[in-house]
Amino acid sequence: MLNFIKENNIKLVLDIHGCNNFHNFDFCLGTNNRKNLKGQYNILEVLSNGLNLIGKVAIDEYFKASLDGNVSKFISDNSNIPSIQIEISSRFRKDEKYLEQLVSCLEITIENINKRCLTIKEQLER
Repeated sequence: MLNFIKENNIKLVLDIHGCNNFHNFDFCLGTNNRKNLKGQYNILEVLSNGLNLIGKVAIDEYFKASLDGNVSKFISDNSNIPSIQIEISSRFRKDEKYLEQLVSCLEITIENINKRCLTIKEQLER
């Protein structure tokens, strides 16, 4: 996966998982206490703001993406590419209405990240 990411100029990794509804959130964004963001904290802000429009977002509460073997941590440890683990409650995965909301929200939010966050980094690197 790391070779594919590097060879294809991937700029952000979103490691998407599912969790049960018994947590006190709809989405948990795991950032390893923001270490996996590689200093691009604006990505987390845009993603959490987008998801907050449709559900409750937690950051590093239960799923931190900090353990060895975790995809997000591995990518962060072995590249300069920001990565975030997204845990999605079963409510948003099992109900068609909520799933459609989630897909639309992620599509718009990822477009916003691409326009606002990643291009700023590229401009600073020039």
